[in-house]
Amino acid sequence: MPVSKADLLQGTLDLLILKTLALAPLLILALTAAALGIGTLLSALTVAYRDFRYIVPFLVQLWMFATPAVYMDATSVGPRWQAVLPLNPAYGLILNFRYAVFGRPLDAYSLAVSLVVTLLGLVLGCLYFRRVERSFADII
Repeated sequence: MPVSKADLLQGTLDLLILKTLALAPLLILALTAAALGIGTLLSALTVAYRDFRYIVPFLVQLWMFATPAVYMDATSVGPRWQAVLPLNPAYGLILNFRYAVFGRPLDAYSLAVSLVVTLLGLVLGCLYFRRVERSFADII
């Protein structure tokens, strides 16, 4: 039975969708690492500065609004902002997770920038926590 070009194209598209869908758990893992880094930093700051606990809910809400991938299509903002948005690690990871689930090609720029910022946030959050952790018993 001969295979038509449409069958080959459909098979290629199915394989591409499976590949991008397989990236979804890795993107969730990267988003977890971003949250861990920010959470570790915020927890250390909350212990070190008592009034910081009142600022944290405001910062978390501000972070959500600074992540337009959650509530709108980011293509509606200008091209200048599209270059800056991936500095928010949640933006690139959520956007690419959405693209992976819907079978669209991933945005390599936002993914790369968000992964670098995630790694930096995780490392800096853990390093700061380790540095101030010795004084937690004295403060609490």
